[in-house]
Amino acid sequence: MIPRVAVGDKFSLMMPSAEPQLVAVLYANLCSFVLDYCARQKIGGVSLKFFTMRQLPVLAPMAYAVEAPWNIGVSVRDWLLPRVLELTYTAWDLESFARDVGYDGPPFRWDPVRRFLLRAELDAAFFHLYGISHDDADYILDTFPIVRRNDEKAHGEYRTRRVILEIYDTMAEATRTGQPYQTRLDPPAADPSVAHPPRSRASAVAPDLVALPDLAWYRPRTNLRGEAVVALAALLQEAGAGAPRQTIRLAAALVLEPRWLLPALAPPAVKQWLRVVGPEADPLPDDVSTLIHPVDGAWGAAIRQLRASGGLIEDLAARTWSPGSLPASLVTEGWPAGRAGFVLDILRQRGVESVLAALPEPIRRKINEAAA
Repeated sequence: MIPRVAVGDKFSLMMPSAEPQLVAVLYANLCSFVLDYCARQKIGGVSLKFFTMRQLPVLAPMAYAVEAPWNIGVSVRDWLLPRVLELTYTAWDLESFARDVGYDGPPFRWDPVRRFLLRAELDAAFFHLYGISHDDADYILDTFPIVRRNDEKAHGEYRTRRVILEIYDTMAEATRTGQPYQTRLDPPAADPSVAHPPRSRASAVAPDLVALPDLAWYRPRTNLRGEAVVALAALLQEAGAGAPRQTIRLAAALVLEPRWLLPALAPPAVKQWLRVVGPEADPLPDDVSTLIHPVDGAWGAAIRQLRASGGLIEDLAARTWSPGSLPASLVTEGWPAGRAGFVLDILRQRGVESVLAALPEPIRRKINEAAA
């Protein structure tokens, strides 16, 4: 029998009195493959009504208080929580969430490889918590054709199903033998070594910025399309594989319109940014506005050029961009690489949503629309 949330249960959808740690693991439960499968059996259309939500087989709070069968001595809640934390807390904007669940460190870096394994471990765990057999878990995972199609396109196999079932079997063996489950994550979930630097560093001026000469990152603005291409190439190289598409678009806006970065900088950094970038970073007068944004014109042409040449690899399902093979003639040294590295560092420290919120509304809307 799958435990349910009773109609009058305090762990209802609004959760007015549930402790934050239980809210976090409920979130993981609602995102699991097994719960998704159950929900699809009850929904006739594409919308989820509240009365249907109340009928879903959500695990009751007591299910998280017992020992994890695959890790004796650790409660289910305490086993799940670090994985939910690392997946969720990836920007300073969610600091209050982290504090509520008992974590007081900086946010975690966005690592696609780790995120895949974290989700796989959570899904395997929920299959066990629901009492689903290996064969039934295999069948349930086979009912997600879009996940299968995206996996086969990106990896040549249904990787998600394979890895979840492998982890499921490892957990089953750990339960049988009493030996603790050995995670594939190295370091383990929510380890401080995979987090960003503390916030206190965000207000400092980067040492390499202080050491740079005046106008070191000055952009000539004589070939807007060519400059947009090298800026995008530099951002892809600096961000590495699997960077969120929205992050690259926002970073490009700040690289190509450097004045928009000013609200995200502490006063000492503002002074140095203006010094090394030059007049292009100067704030506009109050009675002057700009309609130029990097997702149009030269920026759009740059995306098309690198995508066509293989310099930009796009994962449509994950909404990520990765660097491909860039031509040797494309030189990103100087202002493109310098600005790209500095802007991405600020985004990691301050959080994408926080920086995005300070942009002019039309630009913010355009970046969000383009990245959707």
